[in-house]
Amino acid sequence: MFFLALVTIFFLIIMSGYFIYTKSMNKSENINDAFFYTVLIAFTALIIKFASSAFYYERGDMGAFVTWMRNLNTNGFAGFYTKYGLCYPPLHIFLVYFAGIICRIFHIADFSIAQILLIKSPALICDVLTCLLLYKVGKKHLSDKTGMLLCLIYVLNPAAIFNSGVWGQMDSIYTLCIVVMCYLISEEKLMAAYFAFAASILFKYQGIIFAPVILCGILDQVILNNCTLKKFFSHLFVGLSAILTMLVCHLPFIFGNGNAAGNADTITASYGEALTAFQFASVNAYNFWAMLGLNWHTQEDRFINLTYNQWGTIAIILIVLIAVGTSFANKHSRTKYYSVATFIISTMFMFSVRMHERYLFPAIPLILAAYIVKPSLLLFISYCGLTLMNLYNCAHVLFYYNPAAFNPKAFPIVSISFGTLIFWMLFCFDFVKTNYLNTKQSKIE
Repeated sequence: MFFLALVTIFFLIIMSGYFIYTKSMNKSENINDAFFYTVLIAFTALIIKFASSAFYYERGDMGAFVTWMRNLNTNGFAGFYTKYGLCYPPLHIFLVYFAGIICRIFHIADFSIAQILLIKSPALICDVLTCLLLYKVGKKHLSDKTGMLLCLIYVLNPAAIFNSGVWGQMDSIYTLCIVVMCYLISEEKLMAAYFAFAASILFKYQGIIFAPVILCGILDQVILNNCTLKKFFSHLFVGLSAILTMLVCHLPFIFGNGNAAGNADTITASYGEALTAFQFASVNAYNFWAMLGLNWHTQEDRFINLTYNQWGTIAIILIVLIAVGTSFANKHSRTKYYSVATFIISTMFMFSVRMHERYLFPAIPLILAAYIVKPSLLLFISYCGLTLMNLYNCAHVLFYYNPAAFNPKAFPIVSISFGTLIFWMLFCFDFVKTNYLNTKQSKIE
């Protein structure tokens, strides 16, 4: 009933929002104190999110976080990855460490409501910061009123509430980094975008999926834009500085326990394992492979004479080629990066292997940002559809997945997978039409 209420509220808001939006898309239609009201919306949303997050937690991940807190406060960072193996990148572990310090100072009991809220709070705060960034984008491209409306739509997005609040996952943190990266590239602040991209990887390994967006930015603003040796080497220097920053963040995990070489080898291996672990066609991602009944099915079986893994590799290559091709086909646009990023993550989710249910989540704020900078009814429908499909996918995995009685061809799995495919196709139709068919665009101011 709770999720039914969320979905109902979500639909009422977005439908009323769309009709209001169609009458208020003129940039001259601003309201007084718009930022104040937007901050008020965000603050109220934060209270609602914290209130809805207090009374449920998923014991597996939450138990791991609590265990890491104890270990980090006792033994420090050195050797952490050697002991626990594959987990999260450094910035996420730093958050867990500081949460442990707060728990120790204020004597917060394990698995108490206070500790649960403390662990969930970074993702909840990042949800609200994403809302404020969407308002900023909406204010620039549309109007204050529309920016506030779209901000409200994301504040009450049920998939975001579920992911960060109910489940207590951290996808919102690296998702914010990706949205910031796209915003910076669209504002022609590519050098700053390098560090946002690095931060996304330092919060979650899967941030590397968005590398083609950075590549598009480099092509548009460096290679294809009056490139000089000075510009090239300045960007190269800043890019290497971002990589160096990533390396520096790993140093506390390497030195300190007399086994620096072993710790470094473990960290290097963890990045490889993060991209190759769970070698199945789908890992609870209700996508194309799950639609065929291949959830938790080995990726080495064949589909039309190629293994599922090989088909996933082909999908990745095509994604990169299409993303890069967008730079050439639509080279004057400075706002295409949101749609390119949405295309990358949604297509990876649909057709690559080893995908988890939450990997689609970054597409939700990204597609809303794409809708803000270039409004389209298809994008709006895709946003609503992918939101609900991701919500149902995650809710089904969290509450109904039972390894002892698992049926990969169960109706919920196949139907949600099919629904996700339909809304992905709607988005792709708009993506191709905007970036490859309607390419006579003037440069965005």
